[in-house]
Amino acid sequence: MKKNVVVIASALKPVTDPRMYEKMGMALVRRENHEVHVMGFCSRKHVRVPNMYFHELLCANRLSWKRFTVSLKYYKKLLEVKPDVVIVNSPDLLTVTVIYKILFRPAFIYDIRENYYYNLVHGAAFPVFTRNMFAWFVRGVEWCTRPFADGYLLAERCYEWELPFVKGKYAILENKYEPLTDVLVVPRRRGRFRLLYTGTIAESYGIYEAVALAKALHLVDTRYSLTVIGYAARPAERQRLRELVEDAPYIRLAGVDQPVPHEEIIRAIGEADFALAPYQSNRSFRDKIPTKFYEYIYHRIPFLISRNARWEAFCGPYRAALAVDLPDYCPSLLSDQIQRLDFYNSNNGYDGTLFNLNILANKYANTISKKGVC
Repeated sequence: MKKNVVVIASALKPVTDPRMYEKMGMALVRRENHEVHVMGFCSRKHVRVPNMYFHELLCANRLSWKRFTVSLKYYKKLLEVKPDVVIVNSPDLLTVTVIYKILFRPAFIYDIRENYYYNLVHGAAFPVFTRNMFAWFVRGVEWCTRPFADGYLLAERCYEWELPFVKGKYAILENKYEPLTDVLVVPRRRGRFRLLYTGTIAESYGIYEAVALAKALHLVDTRYSLTVIGYAARPAERQRLRELVEDAPYIRLAGVDQPVPHEEIIRAIGEADFALAPYQSNRSFRDKIPTKFYEYIYHRIPFLISRNARWEAFCGPYRAALAVDLPDYCPSLLSDQIQRLDFYNSNNGYDGTLFNLNILANKYANTISKKGVC
């Protein structure tokens, strides 16, 4: 019997990216008669999974000239694997996917993980004078490819009103946590002195605030330490981070130069006492729920967040987070709160933090069931 072939592709996310590999990919191969091909950025982690194949499209700096070759390599891979369904989450690959869609008629789902327009306009990846130009170009591609998309998956609820081109064709599939086992984590008594920063390392994500917090808390109590584990895409930010921690041996860096396997991040969460997520105020993620929030809550690790009404409302029922006005805080008072507050003393269930791929099947059953996803 011919297997139903599904491609999950990105230009910049590693092939072992949690949403592509651990969540969507693993959920699909567990279903009968599915073959999944994950295409993306190279990864130092090598995985062997029956009926799942990994194709690296780029192994260079994301701003390298080699990025211009990704679309061609991606198209060649599509011709090679002949997918029945293509789930693409990078605007770089939309035009090529549409060309393949016209020629070979697979089902085509655009998995929107970011508001790329906001990211470009409000981010620091490009010089100011080019941000708007790139942002409008990306949004134009998203609009022009709309007639060919069978549907959209939205990783954030706020995209319902931020992205008008998805109207009438979307399902919300939030980027929640997919645990490696079915065992629910039992709260344990923590020392509260091992601090942690995980995920994307960037100024807007609060990495420099996290380092400053760790240094301030260490002055209050020398038992405080910080582990930073994640990937910094911009060389300038890697250099600045290393310079900031040169005089702080109690701050450990892991990864930084390359993507870190997700299980290493989860392991670090399990070993930490308190996480830091001091995001800066930025329009591009003001209304989003960062994936790390779901991971922290599932693993019962309390964490610090910047003042944000949406984040406080989300974390409140779990009693998971401490909201702080940055940069106006008192280190000694903050240390007292970290040590004294009774986090996770709530009876709320944690099912709301878990990933659920059935949303995809329920929404698009009539559209792509004949292609084998549902």
